[in-house]
Amino acid sequence: MKRIFLTLATLVCLVMGAWAQQLSVEQWNHGLAVAAHYTAYAQRFGKRMEEIKEKCPANYKLDDLNTVYSDNGARWDKIYNEFKPKENQAGTLEDLQNLIKDQRVWRNMVEPDMQEYLKANPASAEALQAAADSRPAPDQQVQGEGGPHDPQMGQAPGNPGGPNPMDQRGREQMRHGHKDQPGGCHGFNWPLCLGILGTLLGLAALITALMNRCKINKLRRVLSRELERTNGNLQQLANDSADQMKALSIRLTGREARRETQTDTARPAQFKGGDSKKEEKKHDQQRRDNNNPKRDDKQQQQQPRQQQQQQPRQPQQPRTIYLSKPDENDNFVRASDKLEPGNSIYVLKTNDGKHGTFEVIKNADVHRFALMMPAENLIRACSGNAIQIPKGTKIVTDRPGEAVYENGKWHVTLKAIIHYED
Repeated sequence: MKRIFLTLATLVCLVMGAWAQQLSVEQWNHGLAVAAHYTAYAQRFGKRMEEIKEKCPANYKLDDLNTVYSDNGARWDKIYNEFKPKENQAGTLEDLQNLIKDQRVWRNMVEPDMQEYLKANPASAEALQAAADSRPAPDQQVQGEGGPHDPQMGQAPGNPGGPNPMDQRGREQMRHGHKDQPGGCHGFNWPLCLGILGTLLGLAALITALMNRCKINKLRRVLSRELERTNGNLQQLANDSADQMKALSIRLTGREARRETQTDTARPAQFKGGDSKKEEKKHDQQRRDNNNPKRDDKQQQQQPRQQQQQQPRQPQQPRTIYLSKPDENDNFVRASDKLEPGNSIYVLKTNDGKHGTFEVIKNADVHRFALMMPAENLIRACSGNAIQIPKGTKIVTDRPGEAVYENGKWHVTLKAIIHYED
């Protein structure tokens, strides 16, 4: 809402500045002719614009329109006598609008024509300054006498061809800032100054809005960085808590095993009577065997088999398995004994085929493939500080993860800790 208000204020100030613009004497005289023509047009005896352009120059004045409206008599003379005394006085667009009684004529006819004329014929700075200096005060405007064909219009009576001393005295008073003149000194143009002031206020409001926008964007960036840092710290805290819980579970399991061992050691002798009975049975069996040699032969044949059965199994050889990304249940989707480009991301090492540790494969192509979609390829099996936003091209495993083989798939039980490097 604040931006909309500032924008509207700027537009209003700019329009005020454009509306109060000073017209040169030539532009003012042409504006009077345009106003007179459309006034006649509103009174239903105006001529077509094609006829005016054909008989008058492009920058036509009131006297040029006499050749077109010469056959309209008193009706044209009335309009001519109304606008003729205003010639050579200069003014602004607002002053020109005030001369027209019917504002519909101004809005629909005069204003569009004048805007087009001003764009095609801009006035120079010297012409505008001269127009401002020559603009008389309201009480010094001399109303001329005579009709549309009076060559003495704007001249002093009894002095044909000479300047009107009232006009000269009014202009001198405007130049030298006479105290009795309400117009001010040195042709001071209040509408133009108000327009410039409004434009400056609009620009100041626009600059303030832009500065506030920059501050808001800066605060957003700072807040985003703080949120990323907080998320990283929370994730690290969760990982540390999981590790501590696992260590505590292992510690409690070891403590229970030691307690059971101590209980067996401290068991009373009366509970160990079964061992002596077993030893007695063993001696009796040996005596029977000594008395029965055939049984000894059978026993000798069975001993090698029992020895083979009692021999401990040799441990399996370490095995390396290449795993793809995990699914939403933390189960690796694919496992292979060979590296498969485009699928393999992790390498798992196991001794018993049921438990193993895994880490990210140390390969540049694998790193590029994994960083294309870190949310699917890394986050479900790894943790670290802000790993959801890749900030490098190399993945380094700080601590391997752990997995178990369940239901034909390797399942993540402990995530690996990684970070990025360039």
